[in-house]
Amino acid sequence: MEIGLDENAVVLEVGSGSHPWHRADVLLDRYYKDDAGQRGGGELFVDKRPIIVAAGERLPFKDKAFDFVYCSHVIEHAEDIGAMLREISRVGREGFIECPNPLLERLLDQSQHRWYITNADGKLLICAKNGSNNVTTPADRFYFHMMSDHYIIRGYWEHFVTRLFWRGEIKFDIDQDIARVLSALPMATDLPAIVAKNAERILRRAWLDTIKQKVRQTIEGSPIEQPLRNSWRILRRHLVGVNRPRVSHERFVNLLACPHCRSDLSSVDGSFVCNACHHTFAVSRGIPILL
Repeated sequence: MEIGLDENAVVLEVGSGSHPWHRADVLLDRYYKDDAGQRGGGELFVDKRPIIVAAGERLPFKDKAFDFVYCSHVIEHAEDIGAMLREISRVGREGFIECPNPLLERLLDQSQHRWYITNADGKLLICAKNGSNNVTTPADRFYFHMMSDHYIIRGYWEHFVTRLFWRGEIKFDIDQDIARVLSALPMATDLPAIVAKNAERILRRAWLDTIKQKVRQTIEGSPIEQPLRNSWRILRRHLVGVNRPRVSHERFVNLLACPHCRSDLSSVDGSFVCNACHHTFAVSRGIPILL
């Protein structure tokens, strides 16, 4: 999906992970090393853009520091989703959020996902996911794999995600009633017709995916696996086009604020120190750890 932005807009990505958005100017992720499996164990992608490790519930930036905040498949992981959405609104003027909708959540049912989320006329309706309201049935994981392997989910992604473009502030309501959240889920009534119409394309994609899977299995564990991974990492950095980042280090530092008291930070002896509460934040391999 294309997102049109002014070429001068300064963009923050919250939850950049192993596949950051090419248009993001500043990257942020909660985990330097993904021991918790929040991004599937993928390595944190680092290039020449400014990047920090910080929590979405306490974003270490000044108010309205960014013209646009991009957040894709992150808020469903939040421990305090309300705090995270308020923080995104605070540091950005506008932005875009995408996350699994309850249909995909039912089929996938990832343990790291804590919330059911829908969009009701520009307002996110949210309900905590727990043992008493989990809508997944024993057969749903089978349906997920079947639909994924045959390209249905990937080919018709918009039917399985909640999307929100927001400006000024993110409107949301956290409700204990799962039925209210589910009632705002658009019914994919046209999906069977779309699948039937595109059956040949779906089967062709499934065939190609089978070949790719066999090639991947052949490479894994072989002597060429690591050289190929290294080459792909270098190629990705080149393709993303971030050899000349749009936000300089000096400008990046001026955007920062203490995650505890929101005061200015100063760079002191290779670390960052809050000018007000005097918290000290380490820098590891060039990446500030602002937790």
